[in-house]
Amino acid sequence: MGTGCSTGTPDLGCAIERKAFMCGVCRDALANLHSPNRRNNPSVLIQLRHTKKNILIDCGKTFREGALRWFPARGVNALDALVLTHEHTDAIGGMDDLRDAQVPSGVLPVFANQFTHNRLVQKYPYLFGEGSDSKSVGRRIAQLEARVISKHTKFNVEGLSFTPFDLIHGGSYISLGFAFGSPDEVVYFSDFSEIPEECYNMLNNRKISVMVLDMLRESPNHPSHPTLAQTIQVIHRMLKICEIKKIYLIGMNHTVDHHPTNLMLNQLFPDGLVELSYDGLTINLDLTPPTANL
Repeated sequence: MGTGCSTGTPDLGCAIERKAFMCGVCRDALANLHSPNRRNNPSVLIQLRHTKKNILIDCGKTFREGALRWFPARGVNALDALVLTHEHTDAIGGMDDLRDAQVPSGVLPVFANQFTHNRLVQKYPYLFGEGSDSKSVGRRIAQLEARVISKHTKFNVEGLSFTPFDLIHGGSYISLGFAFGSPDEVVYFSDFSEIPEECYNMLNNRKISVMVLDMLRESPNHPSHPTLAQTIQVIHRMLKICEIKKIYLIGMNHTVDHHPTNLMLNQLFPDGLVELSYDGLTINLDLTPPTANL
């Protein structure tokens, strides 16, 4: 659904304020709707083909744009569950639009840690039955149900088992990462500045089909996201402790050009082991019998 940073690409400032000096990545993203440099906020759509259930990870500011683009193409009529990594706007800023993306007569379960749920109720009280309801506001609103994720405790979403990881996302702030699926396992770490030692220990000796890691830019350092060099250090450590078939990087800003960066990554990690992801990428995996789409 989305592989960019919180501002997305093209960068609004680059496209408007610095229009005469717009960078090549933003120029390409503006000119070509299908460019891999055109990036929405990080988000994943999991389609369980055997049950026809749709699970979304994160619902950021660009959710509406992504849903209009990808839901019809993937045959998605409604979402059955939402899983949240954290409560920053790039993860929850599109939640008001869920009223048009959930089963009309049902309640959408939202899986998140307690801190994120508390902030959700503060920001969107009407979505959780607090304050105004659909009659008083005179329009259809989303109906959400809170499901609290406990630290390192597995939880089930539409038959798919998730293991949460507490990642550091600047200072002491916690953003969740997830491992899900069997026999093919996916590890999804979309927002972090540091991976705690306990998370590495939890991944020790795991066989991972797809790992997704945060990577903002080459430089300079950022307090909440890793640079390319920092993510490469994480990759080298991951490869020492677990078996990984494929690694995708997400969260890139407009200074990261898709094709040249992938050429460089292919020199560092042969056989296409590590690549930048792109919006709309589809991966077929055996997450739960018989098959599922990611």
